[in-house]
Amino acid sequence: MNPSSPFTFNIDENIAKALDAFIEKTEFTKLSEVVRAALEERPIEEFEVKKRTNRQVSVRIDSQMRDKLNEHAKRNNCSMGELVRLFLFDFIGKQKNRSKTPASKPTRSKQHSQASQLDFLDPDTF
Repeated sequence: MNPSSPFTFNIDENIAKALDAFIEKTEFTKLSEVVRAALEERPIEEFEVKKRTNRQVSVRIDSQMRDKLNEHAKRNNCSMGELVRLFLFDFIGKQKNRSKTPASKPTRSKQHSQASQLDFLDPDTF
């Protein structure tokens, strides 16, 4: 038997919940047992990793908004990009039932728009 060594990797919350449920329903008692069994079940060479295609975007945001994003990301141990992606998914989900007419787009003055952006990142809303 080869000596073992620590191995750390990230999993998202959905996978973590699925693994917890799997452990409760099976003979496995520890996550490390599940990981070892999964790795030993099939030859590693059989798996082809599909590269994710990402697109980097650059946008301009108000400096106060950036500061709020940075603070909230640090408090929640995530990146600002991850936080913005969450906001985008939430925003798109809320907008998908709206029509495509220009009248449905929010029209706000610059001052009102900046204030609304800051309210959007109010820590009490998370």
